Amino acid sequence: MKKAKRCASFIATVGLLLSILTGCGGSPAASEGKQDFVIGAVLDITGPSSSLGIPERNTLQMLEEQVNAKGGVNGHKIRLVILDGKSSESESAIAMKRLVEQDKVLAVIGSSTSGPSMSMMPIAQERNVPMISTAASVAIVEPVAERKWVFKTPQSDTLMAQRIISYLKQKGISQVAFMAMNNTFGESGLVE
Repeated sequence: MKKAKRCASFIATVGLLLSILTGCGGSPAASEGKQDFVIGAVLDITGPSSSLGIPERNTLQMLEEQVNAKGGVNGHKIRLVILDGKSSESESAIAMKRLVEQDKVLAVIGSSTSGPSMSMMPIAQERNVPMISTAASVAIVEPVAERKWVFKTPQSDTLMAQRIISYLKQKGISQVAFMAMNNTFGESGLVE
């Protein structure tokens, strides 16, 4: 069930990006000679979070093929440049820089997890490149005034924490222990 929800969320991410690109296009009649829309992705294809990154990569490749088979977006073919962030904040930041500086992408999807997404976020902000994260930490998109180029599709960790607290109160449980991962997502959970 979790895998299905995550897949649906990821497909929603791609759908959001394609909607944005549709507004960049021009008329469908002028499709001859149109340049490809180059979209970047930094995914955790290797490392501890590869269980997220591999299906995300596969889904992106499938969607690229499907969209291009139908003529692209407003006549523009989609060309994906997918890089492995290796489940690492520093590797993800390096990959983000490459996508923006060398590959000249229109937008970036990623990263698979909160820490790498946070390391990519300043580059998106600095270069005015839309970034759509597939990670959950609310810190990725807040404060909103400082994250105008950064979006995410999963529910925020704050919503999850609020639901858990509500459930515990409903069951009359007032004493709990809390364990958090030693990373950006875990730190965000501790704040709640």
